[in-house]
Amino acid sequence: MASFSMKVTGLGLIIKLFDDLFKNTPKRVERGMLKGGQKIMARSQAIVPVDTGTLKNSALPPIIWNKTSTSIEMRLGYGGYSVEKGYFLYVHEDLTMHHTSPTQAKFLEQPAREYMNEVKKIIRTEVLG
Repeated sequence: MASFSMKVTGLGLIIKLFDDLFKNTPKRVERGMLKGGQKIMARSQAIVPVDTGTLKNSALPPIIWNKTSTSIEMRLGYGGYSVEKGYFLYVHEDLTMHHTSPTQAKFLEQPAREYMNEVKKIIRTEVLG
């Protein structure tokens, strides 16, 4: 009769490492989301149309907006207290309006799309180290 035996030691350390990883995962995801959001906003600030500067100056930095046990939502954008949100939408969505390069319509949507994969990598790095 053939037999095989194996002994694994050090499970306490492995369990502690996994406990630490899972316990801190939401904080790490938030940190990654905020870093990614800052990258998106920096790119957006480079292409947001500027007439009087009010819209550009109304940028809202990335914040964690809503958190549950299963999801984390980050928000960033334009239309702070100094700008009516309708103005932001008008400038952002009107594709017929002329903009001097490098400014453009879709000045928030385009950077969000452009950096989506990079934001995912940032979050992955924050979570896994």
